[in-house]
Amino acid sequence: MAVLKWEDYSESTLKVHRMERLENDLNGRKKMVVLEDHAKTQRGKREIPLTEGAVQILEMMREKNPDGEFIFEEAGRRINTENLRKRLETVCRTIGIP
Repeated sequence: MAVLKWEDYSESTLKVHRMERLENDLNGRKKMVVLEDHAKTQRGKREIPLTEGAVQILEMMREKNPDGEFIFEEAGRRINTENLRKRLETVCRTIGIP
């Protein structure tokens, strides 16, 4: 989800075809996030149909960040997979979803 761009969105579908992976820096120490414009496998490429509610939420998100490249951004920067996962866990706990 964290690699989805607005260009992947249409009013009825989301196209999933990118991935995020971690890579060591040149010293082999620090992990760097690398975006790739392809899925890990052919099965990773998919087109997800959207419900009317999902479309409404996405349109509200676009209004809040009209110039963003990625769907999930904050302060002009993409939210990485780990931070997005933590945020979703917090929201789910708050509303009682295990």
